[in-house]
Amino acid sequence: TIPAWASLFTGLNQKQLNAFDMIRIDKNYKIKPVANDIWRGEYLWDILSIFNKKTGVLFFPFLYNPYPINGFMITDPVIGKIRTFPEKLDINFTTLISEYDGFSTFIPWSMLHIARKNLEGKEKILKILEKKSDLWDVLILQDGITDISMHLGSYKDLLNAYTLIDDLIGEAFRICENNNWYLFIVSDHGCQVARTLFSINSYLVGKGLMKLSSEASTIKTALILSVYQILLSRLSKVNRKLSKMIINLIKYLMEKRYKNTKVKGKIPYVNLTSSIAFSYFCVGTNFANIWINRRFNRFAKEKSKILKLIRHILTKEKLIKEIYTLNGKNSNFLFPDLIIRTRNNVMPDFRLFPTISFRINEFIHSRYATFLAYGPQTKRHYCTQHIKITDFVPTLLSLLKVPIPKDRHGRVLREIFTKKIEIKPQYISKEKLLLKKKIRRIL
Repeated sequence: TIPAWASLFTGLNQKQLNAFDMIRIDKNYKIKPVANDIWRGEYLWDILSIFNKKTGVLFFPFLYNPYPINGFMITDPVIGKIRTFPEKLDINFTTLISEYDGFSTFIPWSMLHIARKNLEGKEKILKILEKKSDLWDVLILQDGITDISMHLGSYKDLLNAYTLIDDLIGEAFRICENNNWYLFIVSDHGCQVARTLFSINSYLVGKGLMKLSSEASTIKTALILSVYQILLSRLSKVNRKLSKMIINLIKYLMEKRYKNTKVKGKIPYVNLTSSIAFSYFCVGTNFANIWINRRFNRFAKEKSKILKLIRHILTKEKLIKEIYTLNGKNSNFLFPDLIIRTRNNVMPDFRLFPTISFRINEFIHSRYATFLAYGPQTKRHYCTQHIKITDFVPTLLSLLKVPIPKDRHGRVLREIFTKKIEIKPQYISKEKLLLKKKIRRIL
């Protein structure tokens, strides 16, 4: 989710961002959580600020620290205390939005209730900002109720979430239609149902490719994991919210147990001295990552043989659809050596389980996201193909007649506009962009 949002609002791809998941692993196997703060200066609103366009950034996911831009910024309440730039705004948004406390993340009912309440607050914010359009040229408003409902709620909660988000979109559409403004609706992923869980590390252990740390092989841990599996496979069918609450508690206890694991390396469950390969932190989608132990990096031929061996083994697994080989050089962080894409109804999970696969009933991310565009010069009832999330930034910059940095990966979606508007992309080098930024600071 985090690098996907970064791609969507920078136009940079995953390799340029040097991030493939919500964590990074450095060359010493230390785990570094990823936040959207690390790409500060690369975002759409940073580019617009250089060219004197005012942007309102509301509730952008996992952006913990608001910072100076030409406009205003409010952090996402999901990550804790709401913070703003500037510190004192003319509009008191915080009275309309509730913060999520640490306790609510354990209780699905509480989190869903806050998400619904905040959605109503965001509709009021749109109405306020319609009358204060002198404060912004571009307004970015994010809401994650569909994602929260997908991960924590029942099927009924998910349907309700889509109905509520449709009401918010309806309000945004009404405002844009009345004022002859453009409206873009985008998401970083879609939703699909998973019926099978595939425990990638249990699979690697079974093939002799991964060795467990001594703590991970105790009877106590095996018992906890067995209970966890039963909850995932059975209780979710009876009461999904109750099962999620208990699962969250078990996850917390497991993380606390392995936080100070004294083995060589910093990856929970994994004995890095004797493991050949391992997976870490893949859940909630149908993609998984595999790292080859870095001690093999010194021996290119040996690593190549290992990669071929693992690919050969995984290709025979019916749950797996595609395998991608990655190569991340000149980086302080390790890139996964392999990315596995499972079949659409299969969710890979890095956690250990007594069995390699079992039945579940979960909503997970799909790789198909949303892109809708409306405005005075957009084509009506037109469907275009081959859109990527990196295309949004170049398209919006071209529409605003702002130069596109040459390192952006996406393309301009000229085909969505009518011939009445001239879309001529202009490009600018990174050096010139930095120079303009410095000049703007001085002035």
